[in-house]
Amino acid sequence: MFNLPAFLWLLFIFALVSMPSSYFGTSSLFSGDKFIHALMFFILVILSMQGFYKQQLFAHLRYEGGYYALLLGFFFSGITEILQGLAFASRSADPYDYVANTVGCILGWAFFSWVILQKRSA
Repeated sequence: MFNLPAFLWLLFIFALVSMPSSYFGTSSLFSGDKFIHALMFFILVILSMQGFYKQQLFAHLRYEGGYYALLLGFFFSGITEILQGLAFASRSADPYDYVANTVGCILGWAFFSWVILQKRSA
């Protein structure tokens, strides 16, 4: 139940990456597109970490939530890029998107770890 927001956000990301690229325009390494990619995965990791830390059923998820949230973000980022290259019409895999997604995951982990968890322990 605590991971429902993260799961819904994951579905939202999947819906966006499966849409034809003509909806979004062109992109380059330093475009707003990369910021959006980073932001989507930043939010995914934060929501995942929050869900992992709130749940009580699995102690390893509670205490290692950041690690699992990063793994989820990296894995899902890779899967979306592979699917864009292989399965989605008018989409192509972009290694710079994967880099932006990964940066977003790491920033989300850092934000949650340093800001949210520090607040909770204070």
